[in-house]
Amino acid sequence: RIYFTENDRYTSDWSDIEGNIDINHNKYFKTAPSMFAGGTGSEANFTATLIGSEDATGIKISINNIGIITTEGL
Repeated sequence: RIYFTENDRYTSDWSDIEGNIDINHNKYFKTAPSMFAGGTGSEANFTATLIGSEDATGIKISINNIGIITTEGL
C-alpha cells in the first residue's frame, strides 16, 4: 500500500519493495511472497501470497489490495 501511494500502482516485482518488509526474522514464513499486480490508479489491484515453511508447511496466506486476507491449510 505504501508503494501504491508513492507510485499510483502496485508492483509484482519483489525487488521493488523487498527492503521495506523484513522476512528474515519470521519464524514460519521465510521466503518472499508471490505477488500479482495489475492496473493503475483506481483500477489497480494486487494479491500477495506467503507459503508457510517448517511447522507452518501447508499453510497459505494471501492479502489483496482492499485488505481481504484469505487462508488455506489452517
